[in-house]
Amino acid sequence: MVSKKINVLAIGFNYQEINRIQDELGKEFSHVHFDFAISIRDSWYRLKFQDYDYLLFDLSDSDLDSIIATQEIIRSVENVTVIVTVFADEMQTISNALNLHKSCITLKDDDFATNLVEAIRTDIVRPKSISVEGKTSDQEIRISAKEILNAISDRILVVDSDYTVRFANKVMVKAIAMEQSTII
Repeated sequence: MVSKKINVLAIGFNYQEINRIQDELGKEFSHVHFDFAISIRDSWYRLKFQDYDYLLFDLSDSDLDSIIATQEIIRSVENVTVIVTVFADEMQTISNALNLHKSCITLKDDDFATNLVEAIRTDIVRPKSISVEGKTSDQEIRISAKEILNAISDRILVVDSDYTVRFANKVMVKAIAMEQSTII
């Protein structure tokens, strides 16, 4: 059990789902302040999202207004982790629309409550990016760029002016049988 105090707001879940989330949070965290709201759109203007550590949104079967409201909430809150649940067929669309870290999107399945708690636990232990005047550190940007380039199915090779290989994505490394350790 994690002894960190967390403030959680769950929006868009039905009452049975809210009870399941509360039960799972209670098993994992010793101090949880838990609030819930039924609609993202209705909550947008009424609640102070900055007062929470975690915002849990159910975007399964959501309408466009809910997705737009979620985008605005994500843009307007700082130091608050947003975690969403979606159905498998909506995963890519919601992921692209919200631009969330991959651990912050969970599938709406039988284990969704456990998955939400796991996402919170992962967020607690994940190192936070260093922010300088509202901008992410260069290291975080490089890590993100590498993840993106490795996800591309085309061969990518980055060479500097001294002809030193600075980066090769996984497809390129496999194609030319290069040792990953030789890349700077």
